[in-house]
Amino acid sequence: MQGPEVFLNDLELSVNCVVNTNQKAQLDPEHRVFVNWETYYFSDNKAVKKFNKSAYKFTGKLTDPVSQKRFQPDKKSPSRTIDGRLFYFLNKDNALAFDADPDAFVTPVVGMKKM
Repeated sequence: MQGPEVFLNDLELSVNCVVNTNQKAQLDPEHRVFVNWETYYFSDNKAVKKFNKSAYKFTGKLTDPVSQKRFQPDKKSPSRTIDGRLFYFLNKDNALAFDADPDAFVTPVVGMKKM
């Protein structure tokens, strides 16, 4: 699957690093991380590593893949990693529902509400 940076670069857009917010992010797959259905870009490999250690500190609100409710993850939020993508969940029950059938939840639902 092709990442969104191809289109961002074609449009000559820039975004700031989510860890080093005063630096421009590099829009390429090596400096990109997906969490739930969000995409994050980073200025350098050190920022990627810092983000991956405790992503919940940098993500802002996410959409739970099971309930589709927006929430702010924290240190205690259940999480899973599927095919290199980190998912946080609103609660343990949603994480268990995800475990039962991850393929049903890894792709966003068309018309999903963002709150």
